Parts: sequence; structure tokens; C-alpha cells
Amino acid sequence: MIDQQLIAAEFPIAREWTYLSSAANGIIPERGRRYLERYFAEHHYLELADHYRMFEDLSAIRKRLARLYGGRERNWALQPNTCYGLNTIAAAIPWRAGDNVVLADCEFPANVYPWRNLARRGVGINLVRTHEMRATAELLINRCDDNTRALSVSGVQFHDGYAPDLKAMADLCRRRGIWLIVDGIQALGNRNWDLTEIGADFVAAGAQKWLLGPRGAGVLYLSDRALAALDAGELEPAYLGWLNWKSWRFDELLDFERELTTDGRILEVGTYPFHDLLAFDRSLTLFEEIGLSVIEKHSDNLRRQLLAGLTENGLADRFVHCNSGESEAHQSQIVALRCDNPMELNERLLAHKISASAREGALRVSFHLYNRAEDVDHLLEVLKRTT
Repeated sequence: MIDQQLIAAEFPIAREWTYLSSAANGIIPERGRRYLERYFAEHHYLELADHYRMFEDLSAIRKRLARLYGGRERNWALQPNTCYGLNTIAAAIPWRAGDNVVLADCEFPANVYPWRNLARRGVGINLVRTHEMRATAELLINRCDDNTRALSVSGVQFHDGYAPDLKAMADLCRRRGIWLIVDGIQALGNRNWDLTEIGADFVAAGAQKWLLGPRGAGVLYLSDRALAALDAGELEPAYLGWLNWKSWRFDELLDFERELTTDGRILEVGTYPFHDLLAFDRSLTLFEEIGLSVIEKHSDNLRRQLLAGLTENGLADRFVHCNSGESEAHQSQIVALRCDNPMELNERLLAHKISASAREGALRVSFHLYNRAEDVDHLLEVLKRTT
């Protein structure tokens, strides 16, 4: 069970609002907000005091990510956002003319344009036409052919919360030498994933949604297979920066021949947004304190409460659950309710201090660690009064 006193202290706005829009933007906890305020108020002093510890702080973030989601520190790279991470992967694969990437037709644009950009290199998109925007593992696997070099999919779909069988896709990709790339922005921070068990080669995610970090912070996971391919030259970083050394020293900046790192840091480029990353780390400490398994169970229970409440209140026909009929394995923290005029309904909800989202013809409701049963009750009460 989540400590509600801790949540009230860290997320006071979630007690003022019924905030059901973490799939759009998460709430930065107070510990992160306070760090950012102090940084921008006193950053010159912080730089003087902490300058030579900053890189150790970044190392601590990668270690914390490994504890939460699997792998080791070397499997994690820090990135500014999801799209940057996906572009980094797309640029690292040595494509051949005629290669293709398998994608579903319901992917968020961040997981489309990095692959479309490869058209100038003769790489095509093998686009899967889904039924009711359901990106199932079976559909995607069946579309892979002899020219498929990568399969890229969202771990949780942004519009309806459908969660495909990533492990099934990973097993197929390993057997056929295909790279499995996962857009993880709608899952990391809420789902209790062990990435080493799932088997994806790359997982990219911005921190601004479920990871509760500021914009400008994000992560990229690389499997051991991907790291080995980088070390062997089978994957090639498109860019190199001044901090990609195996070790850094500010008194050896003119040694241009020093050894480069062979871990995930090779895909980090240039000076870091230290303040964003260190504020993000405050959120990661909160996930460690509470536990991802607890957060996942909490969100799943709120989803079940909402769906049961729709039926009990005679609302299920007016607000149709887009993932109705799917097993628990394919459900997530996102619930999409198909209804009339979701944009107008969303505006009405705002008048009752309920924050949700309108996406692809549905009202999208999303549950995170700061939501409570009272939030579901409030939403149901307002929906009952909505004609």
C-alpha cells in the first residue's frame, strides 16, 4: 500500500485536482521541484561546491535505473527525450538499401519519424495495418520478412493503453537477428518491468510523463547484445562528444587520443542538462522508496475500480472501454473511453478540476501513484451528470 502522507507531501496539487493525465505529463514531486528552485537560485554556488561530483551523480542515476529496471550501469544512457533516443538508435544501425523497419499504424509520431527519416538511405517502413488500433505481437511478428532489420513498438500504446507481448517479439527478433526497439515513455515509471527479462534491445523514454521528471531528461536502455554490437562495430554511434571518454579529467582536455567508453555512455553527446537529470533522480528515489510493483498494483486497482464503476452506474454503453475484452496482460495504467465529443467532454471535466486527455476519439484517463479511489469516484460522479 502506498503511504498517502508521503504522497500528499510530495504531490499537493494531486489533492487539489483529480489529476488523471499522467500519460500527457506527470507531476514533478516536491523533492525535485525544490532541487530545481535551489539550483536556479544558487547555481553558481552549487557549481563551485559540486562541480567535480556531477559526473558521479550521473553515474548514480544510471545505477538507480539498473536497480529499478534491470541491467547494469553500463546498460543505461541519459538522453533528453524519447525521440532523441529513437533517432540515436536509428542512426547507429548500419542500414543497407532495401532494409525495412516494422511499425504499427497506431504508433505515436515520436516512434515514426526517426524511421521515416531513413528513406533517403533506401530504408522502408513496413507499416502494419491494425484492427481497432491494436498493435498485437502476432501482427507485428508476421509482418517481419527477410529484409527487416528492426521492429519498433510502444510498450504501452499512448491512445488506449494496450500493452503488447514484448517478450514474444523479443524472442522472435533474437532468433532472426532483428533489433527490437521499444518506445517506453508510457510505461517506465508505472509498470514493473525487468528489461533483461523482456529481452528488448533498446528502450527509450522521456522522463516527463510517468517517470515524473522535468522535460529535457530521458533514458535509453541498451541490452548486452546491443552493447556487444557497439563494441564490435556492428552498431556505430552517429555522433561523438567531448565526454565520451572511458574516463574524464579536466587537466587532460587536449589528449584527443584517449580511449572511448564501451558502455551505454557512448550514445550520450555533449554537455548534460545536469539540473534536469538531478531533479529527475529525485523522482527515481521516490520510485525506489515505494517500489514499482506497489505502484503497478495501485494503478491496476484504480483501473479496475473505474471499469467496474462504469458498469455499476450504467455508463458502460456511453463510455466504451477501448481495451474491453483484452486480458490483464494487455491492460495498463491507461484507460481509453470511446464516447461522443471527447474534446468537449474533456473541457467539461476541467471545470470540475478533473484533468484527463482527449486522444483519437476517446477520453484518455491515466492512473499513477498519486491517484486515489476518491479520484475515480469523483470522475464517475461527473460522468453521471454529463449528458
